[in-house]
Amino acid sequence: MKLVKLSLVAALAAGAFSAANATPLEEAIKDIDVSGVLRYRYESSNPWSNDNFGSGISGKQDHKYRAQVNFNAAIADNFKAFVQFDYNSKDGGYGENSISNTSDTLSVRQLYLTYTNEDVATSVIAGKQQLNTIWTDNGVDGLVGTGIKVVNNSIDGLTLAAFAVDSFNEASDSTVIITQDTSKTITGVQFNRGNPQGDSDTSGALNWDKNLYGAAAIGSYEFLGGQFNPQLWLAY
Repeated sequence: MKLVKLSLVAALAAGAFSAANATPLEEAIKDIDVSGVLRYRYESSNPWSNDNFGSGISGKQDHKYRAQVNFNAAIADNFKAFVQFDYNSKDGGYGENSISNTSDTLSVRQLYLTYTNEDVATSVIAGKQQLNTIWTDNGVDGLVGTGIKVVNNSIDGLTLAAFAVDSFNEASDSTVIITQDTSKTITGVQFNRGNPQGDSDTSGALNWDKNLYGAAAIGSYEFLGGQFNPQLWLAY
């Protein structure tokens, strides 16, 4: 009789492979929605940017790449998991900064769980998510925060929302704080690496250093042959 030795790791791998093969691929992915965006921008000397691009076409130029891939999967009854992978990179153009960046990698930009109760037309979204408020951009570069949001659509033409956000992916520069005594002797150095890759679309109307609590009522109605879209936002 021939004996076959199989390690525990190999046995687990074989078992997992067998279990995976037991489910047809089409059935395994039918509840997963995949979407994404790919954007390329070429920026040179321009009057509307705050960046120093020099004078004319002979000044500084940048090649900017942005890609996002979204996966939204039903993981159980009434539950969906969402993850967004993000790639954001910049290559230099003409001049001394003409460097092609190959070190930037994918990062997880959004990761949240959604519970939906269709009987009351209400969803609860918890995790790292794009905020999509009146104070932030709602596009590719929209501000991301970690928190919870409740959305109700039980009234025709009206969306009600309440949210609480604990932290934000706000862009900030690196800073160095040096403390001195009365004799000008350095007594301490504090370095804050900041968040240079964060989102920079935040409005100055709110203090993003603190938690955010708020609610919104967003309407959409046909009125006198046109569209009437009132919005009311409150935040603290």
